[in-house]
Amino acid sequence: MNNILIWTNHRRWQKAARTIVYTASLLMLLGAAPAAAAKTCKKLIKACGCTAKKGHLTLANDLTSSSPSADCVTISGAHVVLDMAGHKITGPGGAATGAGIHVLAQGNGAFIDGVNQPISNFGTGILVEASDVVMAFVELRSNAQFGLKINGGSRNSMYNSDAGNESIASSGNGDTGVLITNGNDNLIDDIFASHNAKYGIHVSGGTNNSLHDLARVSSIPPASPTGRSACTSDAHLPAESAAPAEAPRSAAKWSRNLASLIPIRWLEFRSTAAISPTRSD
Repeated sequence: MNNILIWTNHRRWQKAARTIVYTASLLMLLGAAPAAAAKTCKKLIKACGCTAKKGHLTLANDLTSSSPSADCVTISGAHVVLDMAGHKITGPGGAATGAGIHVLAQGNGAFIDGVNQPISNFGTGILVEASDVVMAFVELRSNAQFGLKINGGSRNSMYNSDAGNESIASSGNGDTGVLITNGNDNLIDDIFASHNAKYGIHVSGGTNNSLHDLARVSSIPPASPTGRSACTSDAHLPAESAAPAEAPRSAAKWSRNLASLIPIRWLEFRSTAAISPTRSD
């Protein structure tokens, strides 16, 4: 802290000068103080702005955030369980950049049960930077950029979820339903990713990422000549194989990346991709 010197030749001003010095020093200390850390989530979460560090946590009510840049719930501990318990998480809308749920790199093994409730109006619905995270029954709608973004994590999985609801035209996300960037061995299984502005699913970099049982994955027309282009990747997917004779080409595209030739309805690949074989149940 810099010293503050106030010179005076008048005794009657010396006491006032000392007061000014002390006040100025206090203001400098307060100005240099770090921002307060986010509070730790309690077992029943009643408001946005907390960090889940351990245990099983449940939403006590709907959560609403008014901050365009802050995350609503952050998960920083390993094996945290977050139960939305029939409650929704809603952001401020507009050009928001925060996440509804943000799983930090140290939040490995977290489990998020959406209970078919929406996470909407954030920059990203769920942002995952950890590994071995499981997400099920989540509705990722109307987020400014992405429904789900897996940023470098591995072995994460999302099941039985929507990243843009097929029946709600306004539910699409502003860029992509599901983005996997530089992640490995992630699995997206049994989802709808409809009405998204660019792509239903985008895999960029990484290896052995798997798509299975995609019910409907589409973008908003006219993103492609058919208006159905939905999945893109910047890495190495084998070229599409010819569809079996019994599969109508107008309704499905088949890809050699799926070992059992699972039909991917309304799906086209813009380029080669990085998606590994998966099994059909």
